[in-house]
Amino acid sequence: MVVHAPRRIAQLLVAVCTLVGCQSGPSLARAVTVQEGQLTRVRLLAGKSVVLALHNASADPTGALYGEARNAQDLGRKVVDDADLQALLDVFAESQLFEQSLGDLPADARDVMVVENGGKRWMWARRGLAGAPAAEQSFQNARAYFLSLYNSSVAYHGTGSSRPNFGSENLRARTTAADARARLEQLRRGQ
Repeated sequence: MVVHAPRRIAQLLVAVCTLVGCQSGPSLARAVTVQEGQLTRVRLLAGKSVVLALHNASADPTGALYGEARNAQDLGRKVVDDADLQALLDVFAESQLFEQSLGDLPADARDVMVVENGGKRWMWARRGLAGAPAAEQSFQNARAYFLSLYNSSVAYHGTGSSRPNFGSENLRARTTAADARARLEQLRRGQ
């Protein structure tokens, strides 16, 4: 599932990530701190089956995460730099999202976002109510920031003990495209 965040949201997230690296840049509010070596995870559960997750690099080595996928949820996990994940959490804090955290998830929740850090958990839900109250709008903004970072992060999940053969994948893609082109030409000629 690839969802594109609005352009200004993506630009803001890139600017925030850049500012986090600068010592003299302005600072955002901070409610959760990513500690080196301690797992911090942000998950987005969309519907009942799609789970996307971001993990901080210092606590979840890419070799362990990007090994052979054990289940479908493993394929939706990505590792990002600690500073990038911290920037995302700082944007959440600046939006006062942590103050809006739910104790329990409503039964009619459509999408859920969860932040886990140091044994603590914060949750937000999109219930799909008409009129989108302020909490729904905050969730939508947080979701857009999350997806902007998620979509800009690269992950290579293994499918087994052998290395992927990208040459054969490229050949398969070219062959499939050529077959589709030939079939389209046949259809144009009425065959």
